Amino acid sequence: METWRKDMIGMLVIALIIWLVFIVAWCEAASSAAHHLSGTDWRGNHRTKSGVLLRAVAVFGLPPLGAVLGWVWGPLWAPAKRPVSCTVAGFLLGALGLVVITAIGYGVAVYHSAHSFSF
Repeated sequence: METWRKDMIGMLVIALIIWLVFIVAWCEAASSAAHHLSGTDWRGNHRTKSGVLLRAVAVFGLPPLGAVLGWVWGPLWAPAKRPVSCTVAGFLLGALGLVVITAIGYGVAVYHSAHSFSF
């Protein structure tokens, strides 16, 4: 097997593992949100549903979007590269984008919890 092909398979496996972690985490969060819906708080239920749907769009949309953009723009940006390598690189960047989004969200949550404490 050629070296570039091994590299692409390795990158694809890493991206799929990252994506799988986010899919499992989203499924767990959606299940937890569904079990904790209120019978009377329709605003809270709507916020919960909107949050679950927004996260679903990010989790299930960002890595495939990166793959499509890599497949389309990769050969135009770097004609010497193979379309497969650009597609895999785009998918990996999309999966890493989920990590960045999660880290930023966690940082914002920690900031708000540290600065909203009152006696």
